[in-house]
Amino acid sequence: MSPTKRRNHYIPRMLLNRFASRSQAEKFWVWQVCKQGEPKEISTKDAAVSSFFYGTSDTGVEEALAVLESRVAHALERIEAGEPFTQFQEELRRFVYLVFIRTRALREHFIETGQRAIGAFARSLRPDIVRKAVKREMDGSFDNLLIEAATILPPPQREAMLSLLKMRQVRDFLLHSVAREIDSTDITSLIRGCLDALQERRLLCKPASDGQIRGLARLLEQSHIPESFNPQKWKLARASSSPFVLGDICAFAQSHDGRYGSLLRFGDDWDAVFLPVSRCSLLIGTRNEYSLPFDLGLTNKISAELSRDFIFASEVTDGVRMLAGSIGRGSVLLSDEEIDVTMEEVWSDLK
Repeated sequence: MSPTKRRNHYIPRMLLNRFASRSQAEKFWVWQVCKQGEPKEISTKDAAVSSFFYGTSDTGVEEALAVLESRVAHALERIEAGEPFTQFQEELRRFVYLVFIRTRALREHFIETGQRAIGAFARSLRPDIVRKAVKREMDGSFDNLLIEAATILPPPQREAMLSLLKMRQVRDFLLHSVAREIDSTDITSLIRGCLDALQERRLLCKPASDGQIRGLARLLEQSHIPESFNPQKWKLARASSSPFVLGDICAFAQSHDGRYGSLLRFGDDWDAVFLPVSRCSLLIGTRNEYSLPFDLGLTNKISAELSRDFIFASEVTDGVRMLAGSIGRGSVLLSDEEIDVTMEEVWSDLK
């Protein structure tokens, strides 16, 4: 087994190199632009990197991504030299899909979306519906709960308790007693307290990290990308005026109704995907020949809005400085409005 690579790039280093501000032999530098503070020119070796971001070598993620990146770097060079896309379609499909999933920005967006969803659920709690739902659940599982509670008793008492529970009058009396307790308890405050505790970032970090790594490992091991993501046409668009920047979210998707966000936000409702692959080139994959029109001038603005912390640029222009103020303004997974609609549907189902 190969030793664990400690430093993991959560944005492909080969992609960062293609936005280099300068280079010297095998070394590349890029401008890192954040929401606040001055842009910094840093080595791509130290950009978008974190210790064990993809876990240890047991996961196989870092190693498998490195192999794919090497092949795609070669493919992009050949495409930019004028070769047709046809022989590279499957590698591009895999690479772009994995770029959507692999970034730290996406992991952080999952955590923050979870916090916002839990908060929205807590704020929208309706005491009358909560009580009805608890009673309904209690009524459906009451017998099993009583039997489970009886198992902690010593054998003689357990047998006596189970015999009593078989009597309909005893069972109904206990159920009505519990229902009265539910009615007299401020159950909404109790649930809100639990939800507030769940909103703590540390409780969501590990599930988000583990889920992302497991998902990547499974996709890389099986070499299987969902059939729902299968662009029928690829093209390379050239920057018309300002050079492209690379956001820390890397790629973004456009939905059938013209919204932008992560591919995971739209599921099967995507129309096109966009990945800046150099300061001069934007890779576009479309679902069919008749995708929605796209204004290339919006690329950098959308990239910045959907990024979380940084954008990377080959040069610092006035336009790039203006983009810094847009970082983090977009909805990558779910907007607040979409979360509120989801909560309304939850309460409607519980009525």
